[in-house]
Amino acid sequence: MKIKNLILFVSLVVNFSAIGQSKNDTRININQILFSYYSGMTTVAPLLEMPNYRLNIESNGNAILKWSRNCPQSRNNYLICSYQGSFSKKEFKQLARYLLKIDFLNLKEKYIQELGPNEEPYEDWGDASFTIFYNNNYSKTVVDENLEMPQLVKLRKKLVKLKKKIKWTPVVN
Repeated sequence: MKIKNLILFVSLVVNFSAIGQSKNDTRININQILFSYYSGMTTVAPLLEMPNYRLNIESNGNAILKWSRNCPQSRNNYLICSYQGSFSKKEFKQLARYLLKIDFLNLKEKYIQELGPNEEPYEDWGDASFTIFYNNNYSKTVVDENLEMPQLVKLRKKLVKLKKKIKWTPVVN
């Protein structure tokens, strides 16, 4: 009887161990988030005050802030074209947890304006683009054309809050 119980116990441990291993093999590990934001307004403000930008954050805490398009030409190179900064790995983990919570892999690639009858499309609404890099060689891009998809609105607000929190230093080329 004791040998049967021991064999049963060992087989259960082996089975649960194998199940745990297979779950780890399919685990999603987010490495980087590339966030591009266009507010719908054009402006000539400096990059740190600009409502249109690209924010690249990495799991190691590095961050880069750039113009959403090419850096505009200026006399005497007055405009700074990119900044770098850092943030805590804990903050990245919180963003990664939120992405997993909203099941980012199953989000549509594009969320567009849903017009009612007799409505004209509003072109200067703004948009946000999120490219999530995960498991070291995969990526998923999601675009929210009208800034209304609730989960993406919340993600955008989290990223904007992080952008404001980072102490930025100019990148000199």
